[in-house]
Amino acid sequence: MPATIFPVAPEAGPVTVSNPVSGAVITMAETNHSLYVNNNAVLAALTIWMPPNVIPGEFVELCFADSVTALSLRDDTGGPISQAPTNAYGPGAAIYMRYVDGPTGWVYWK
Repeated sequence: MPATIFPVAPEAGPVTVSNPVSGAVITMAETNHSLYVNNNAVLAALTIWMPPNVIPGEFVELCFADSVTALSLRDDTGGPISQAPTNAYGPGAAIYMRYVDGPTGWVYWK
């Protein structure tokens, strides 16, 4: 079986800044794959939905100003992402997710 070759990931584009409160749900836009969570204090819980209409190889960059105790990353339909990080430690924590075609979907990249 030949190896899957991913296209070069497009530039993340402008950074979307969100100032959520604990328990918030952030839905990422199709056109922006870079999110800065400007939480000025530790958040007990936060849910982030990945952008829709992605192609294999695309990245999403998530950065956090402070920690998130219970982080829930979801696909664009609200389904849970297997093996996704369940917390983020800040300040300055960064999570990169990559979309892989087929049933795998989103994977934690680093």
